[in-house]
Amino acid sequence: MIVTSVLSIVFSIIATYIAIAFILPMVRALVKEIIEDSAATTGFMSILVIVVYILLFKNIIKVLTSESLTAGAEGGKPALSYLNVLDPGIAILDQLLQYIGWVLLGALIAFGLRHYFKK
Repeated sequence: MIVTSVLSIVFSIIATYIAIAFILPMVRALVKEIIEDSAATTGFMSILVIVVYILLFKNIIKVLTSESLTAGAEGGKPALSYLNVLDPGIAILDQLLQYIGWVLLGALIAFGLRHYFKK
């Protein structure tokens, strides 16, 4: 169980690296065509990177607090209780992600309409 959990965390980190290093630059190129302001593009991409890190953090905590990981470990219950302290913060970040998505969508629509009416 521990090996599976460690591999899950490692693959989550690798997927996060792939998303930030390869996928987000493609998104940046697409957004740069819509948003002509470089500061707005940089801010947009920074928010996307933060979202990816929040998702990684959430996944790692989920793997570490899984019952299958702590059930077999000796003294796993105290470690689980220490990690459960992070649950309220994760819940807030999880709820915040929905609002960030709506703000990013609204910003893209607004910049796209501004670009469309400028022509």
